[in-house]
Amino acid sequence: MTTERTHLIERVREGMQVVDANGDKLGKVEFVQMGEPGAATTQGTDQNPLNARLPKSVISGVSEAVSGTEPAVPDAERAQLMRHGFIKIDRSLWHADRYARADQIGEVAGDTVTLRALKDDLTKVS
Repeated sequence: MTTERTHLIERVREGMQVVDANGDKLGKVEFVQMGEPGAATTQGTDQNPLNARLPKSVISGVSEAVSGTEPAVPDAERAQLMRHGFIKIDRSLWHADRYARADQIGEVAGDTVTLRALKDDLTKVS
């Protein structure tokens, strides 16, 4: 993973069109999350000091109910996406949304994000 490639995510904005490595239109960027390369896990990413006094199950339940949990994937995949940074791709009502890691972004030009990966190589929303 090159630094240049991971910095492409800084140019991505919500609403941009996303295409895969074959040029197939996947959808639009719904959410952008910058990476935390030094993070070993996703624990400790909640910066609200009030949450430190609540049991984790309460925090998770309230957080998910109010804003949803991004990325909505199993913990191992979540940790990887959080370290690299990611975009969430809103596909449509009939297709599962997907996540692309920052290192899967090949180019950002105009209103289009072109991925280096194919649709089937992206992480599906759980």
